[in-house]
Amino acid sequence: SRYARTVNPNGYINADGFPLCFIGVNGKHYHEIDSPSFYNLNEITTTVDVIKHLLLDKHINISTNRIGVIGGFRSQVIKLRQHLRSEGLGAINVGGVEDYQGQENDIIIIS
Repeated sequence: SRYARTVNPNGYINADGFPLCFIGVNGKHYHEIDSPSFYNLNEITTTVDVIKHLLLDKHINISTNRIGVIGGFRSQVIKLRQHLRSEGLGAINVGGVEDYQGQENDIIIIS
């Protein structure tokens, strides 16, 4: 895969030819008072940082409409969308697992 390069803005990923990467993020789950759904701000920040790094990498030819983010909780999806929009990255598709059924992207980030 052409995206199997090492992406290492802060030691996050070391893929060396394998197109699947895991990033450990220390963080805490939060939820709004009126919602049982969780979100993790550290994970959201890391996700946005990785996306920005991917888009800036001269060796990876990728655009925002070819990157997707899947969130496990509705609050995580909403907060990810808000953070991406605030960084000018609102074209990145963010949704829950059910939102991605039958869709494809070159890069998928699971948050």
